[in-house]
Amino acid sequence: MSTPPPSELRPGCPGTERLAAFLEGRVDAVERGELVAHLADCDACREIVVEAHALAAELESDAGRGGAEVVAFPARRRQRPRRALAWGAAAALLLAAAGLLTWLRPPADPGAALAGLAAAAAQAPLPADWGEAPWTVLRSDRTTLSERASAFRLGARSADLELALALGDRSAARRFAAECAGLLAEIPFADAAAEAYRALAAALAEPAGTPARASHEAAVARRGAREAVEPALFDLGRWAETERLIAATGRAGRPRRPPSLASVPEPLAPLAGAAAAAPPDDAAARLRAFARLVAAGGDQR
Repeated sequence: MSTPPPSELRPGCPGTERLAAFLEGRVDAVERGELVAHLADCDACREIVVEAHALAAELESDAGRGGAEVVAFPARRRQRPRRALAWGAAAALLLAAAGLLTWLRPPADPGAALAGLAAAAAQAPLPADWGEAPWTVLRSDRTTLSERASAFRLGARSADLELALALGDRSAARRFAAECAGLLAEIPFADAAAEAYRALAAALAEPAGTPARASHEAAVARRGAREAVEPALFDLGRWAETERLIAATGRAGRPRRPPSLASVPEPLAPLAGAAAAAPPDDAAARLRAFARLVAAGGDQR
């Protein structure tokens, strides 16, 4: 039970103990980067992680604690032989026994990190151009973004909007709300979410109103936007932009775990892994990694 079936075996595959150490955060940045690259390209090992996630989610659900998330890698949809399924279940048990149930927990929403970023703005100010996302494809009358790019940008701009409101920057918040409305206008059956952002932008143009009310309306609009697009891409964009903003202040610290990427297109998985594995004490490296991820996510075809 310590190695996968011969049909799944690849030279250089890590064992279950090494995968458990990776998922529990007991590996250094170099080894983490190696494992991220391996998992992005290896069906067998990725299936172990996916099965471990499924088992942990089921057990936690039975215990009344809700679902769980792991650092996810895109699972390729294909029919697996019965013995591979049996191996996956056995591997999941081994990984759970190695301590994964203490590691598999829902990633925290970036909201707390954004509030902390706003509170620390006096000591760790954001650059003047913090709201200028590094996308190369700009929307115009002649350019229609893919739904994937729109979903990612909506997640990123939801983080920007939340931060602008926390900073008390009504002008920037109004711009982000209007941009979200424009993105949703191109997505089928997203009229209600688009209208919520348009109403928020209009309210922010008026002197009346309280920040708390605007924040509540932004949260309602965000939930509607997430339901209208691919949630995994929305969550990825929100996570990536939050971490980009934190790195832009020069603050050190390990990035928060990314959301589930099970349905995220293949090209983004290595970039997300590289960003998550960036050295926690090198803000410049983290900024470069997350800027690349944000640019790629917002420019998907």
